[in-house]
Amino acid sequence: MQKILFALCLLFATAVYAQDIELDVTDTAIGEIPAVYESQKSPNLPTCNDEQLIAQTIDFLQKYNKENPVDSLYAKRNRALRLRSVREYEEQTVEGFTSQQNRAVADKLLMTKINFSMNDSEFRICKSTSTNARFSPVYLLIYENKNGETEVQVMNYLDVQVKDLMFIFKR
Repeated sequence: MQKILFALCLLFATAVYAQDIELDVTDTAIGEIPAVYESQKSPNLPTCNDEQLIAQTIDFLQKYNKENPVDSLYAKRNRALRLRSVREYEEQTVEGFTSQQNRAVADKLLMTKINFSMNDSEFRICKSTSTNARFSPVYLLIYENKNGETEVQVMNYLDVQVKDLMFIFKR
């Protein structure tokens, strides 16, 4: 009986507190981040088919492949084919990007928003337009970091998740 009474009091106190600070908890679905502030800046991010972005992405991935060699011929061939699939991209809508579209990208986007207090307008998501059915698309998550540099996170390049496959884009 005491537990039920305590639970009701806690529920009532939470409702009163939410009402006092005018917080509508029904507006935000689980997994979404409310906009904390309106961005005062408009970052100068490269477009998804920017020639420099694609060239730097390919150079970065070639360097990664050299520094992390594989033994099997199958894995080498996979990497070579995969590298061909990162030459064209289409922009994806950042607002409302969900884990149903791609879990790794949605998780990274969510964590970056939380850690750096950023909103949707400060990101660009690019999805490779490869027609090779063997591979899932490669994604680029592009944003300006705290140092004012344009950071590019490469996701889904390999079947296994690599902790931080990222580089700094230079104009």
